[in-house]
Amino acid sequence: MNFKRILNDNNKEMVQEFLFSFYENLYYALGFKTLKIKLVVSMMFSLLWSPVVFFSDLLRNYLVPDEHLLKTVIALCFLDSVIGAAKSIKQKRFNWLILMIGLMTKLMVSYIATVILKLMTNHEEMTSSTDFEMYFILVGKLMIMMYPSISAFNNLHYLTSGKFPPLWYMERYDSFNKTGKLDELLGKDKKEDNA
Repeated sequence: MNFKRILNDNNKEMVQEFLFSFYENLYYALGFKTLKIKLVVSMMFSLLWSPVVFFSDLLRNYLVPDEHLLKTVIALCFLDSVIGAAKSIKQKRFNWLILMIGLMTKLMVSYIATVILKLMTNHEEMTSSTDFEMYFILVGKLMIMMYPSISAFNNLHYLTSGKFPPLWYMERYDSFNKTGKLDELLGKDKKEDNA
């Protein structure tokens, strides 16, 4: 009789131990215990990095003058460097160092010009600006975008043996570069305006 009682007690203890270990494993598997640790770690991590995010956001708002213009200019600079590399390969004078220096120079000059344009013009002023101010802003943005694009077009003109862009188009760019008149870039003559 004692043997049956010991066996029953052992079964109860085994069942209790099994249920307790099952509950404990389920508790860990569902992450209840680690959830607290995860919350504390994520709070510490977010508190640690929040000043970095704040200052990087602040710098981005003040150091990136016109996001769309800057993205366009960066894309034009990279496109110009690819076309310039193809031209250098065709001329058999390709050099990685010269290519990287040219790319960095164009990126820095474009960035500085974009910052200067932003400092000279204000978005609040643009809504109430005169035609001259809008013309100035437009010409400034065109000059910034044309800096890498003229180089890319010159390289393309060389690579295609003058087929693209055509010579008349390149002459318009040169003329606009000399005078800054949009009419010369767009190809409008004074005779057409008077007629």
